[in-house]
This record gives sequence, C-alpha cells and structure tokens, in this order.
Amino acid sequence: MIGPFDLTHSRFETIDSSVTGFGDLAPQVSLRWTAGVHNFMTYATGNIPVGAFNPSRLANIGIGHSALDGGLGYTYLDEADREFFAVAGFTYNFINPYTQYQNGIDFHLDWGASQFFFSKKLQISGDPPSEVDDLARTVAQ
Repeated sequence: MIGPFDLTHSRFETIDSSVTGFGDLAPQVSLRWTAGVHNFMTYATGNIPVGAFNPSRLANIGIGHSALDGGLGYTYLDEADREFFAVAGFTYNFINPYTQYQNGIDFHLDWGASQFFFSKKLQISGDPPSEVDDLARTVAQ
C-alpha cells in the first residue's frame, strides 16, 4: 500500500451479493371498454411482500413493503393508425418494517403518441416522476 491508496484492491471487488428465491406477489384487476376509436381502462394493483428481502444485502428479490396502486387509462387509435395514450395513477407505499422507511405517495403519468408506417411503429413516450408527499409539503410551507 502506498499512502492512503491501495493500488491492488478496490473496495468494490469485495462486495458480493446474491439471492435465490421468489419475488413479491403483485395481484392486479382491470376493467376495459371501447367506444369507437376511444379506449378506456381502470385498474388496481398492489404488492404483497413475500419475496426475499434483507436490508443489509445488496441483491433483493422483494421490495420489503406493501403497496397499493390504482389509476385510469385512455387510448385513441384511429383507422389511419394514429395512436395517443395516457395512463395516470397513484401509488401508496406502506412502511418497510425492516427499515422503518416509507416512500410515500407517488403520482405517475405515462403517456405516448405513435404512428404506424408500413407496419413499423414510430413512438414517443414519457413518464415524469413526481412524489405527491413532497409536493404537498412544499405547497403547505
């Protein structure tokens, strides 16, 4: 070792983490309907934490906490193969009993627009993240 640096070993070479097992359960229910070129959807899903999770391990299969998510979706698709879609929803994350940390409530908006050309699809899409809890605290101050 020369000075404060060890030229032969890295801290990252000693970190190793692996896990084998099952992931969390994610039950889902949805209702969809169509009215011409307009398509609608509502859904509810969640997370049941049965997957392998250990807060001191780098690799985890489960997330270690329960969650509930619900939202609405809309898709416009016409005969000219023009498509626009948006899905908005809220996710409520429960407290992780292993870490006593809670992510809070998240709002998500997934959107996109596409056009088919000769059986190829050109699409733009986005998913801007936002945490409702942080926004509510900022507005309240």
